[in-house]
Amino acid sequence: MVVVMAPEATQADVDTVVDLVRTAGGEAFVSRGVSRTIIGLVGDIDQFGALNLRSRNGVGDVVRISVPYKLVSREHHPSRSVITVGGVPIGPDTMTVIAGPCTVETPEQTLTSARMAKAAGASMLRGLPGPGRGRPAHPGRGAGRDRAAGRDRGHRPGQC
Repeated sequence: MVVVMAPEATQADVDTVVDLVRTAGGEAFVSRGVSRTIIGLVGDIDQFGALNLRSRNGVGDVVRISVPYKLVSREHHPSRSVITVGGVPIGPDTMTVIAGPCTVETPEQTLTSARMAKAAGASMLRGLPGPGRGRPAHPGRGAGRDRAAGRDRGHRPGQC
């Protein structure tokens, strides 16, 4: 993170920012130019965010240098990812069609949906266990234990 001080910032303003950063457990590196002073910050970005540096006297701007999602950013992971699910590649240079109903209630319905999706060109099937939206859930109907197992995986019956 870089704090860009305003041209009219005083030495006291710079010192205040440096002290705040060090109190938060970070390091501050001051660089003075002809018309501007910048402060490079090293440490926990979340801690720095809590300091509300933009509101401090003499601060012109605060610029985040690192990206928040390092595992998926191009900066830290330049090659494009391809994942394989059940032998089907998903990623660049592939056309993966995933199709299916909102919910499936029986193994027969699942198989029928899979055949229809495959015939339409899909290579993967999607569908949540449980009763459809059009009718209320009744005890003893639907996928039973399978529906409860779907709920354990974070799925809610009846939602697309």
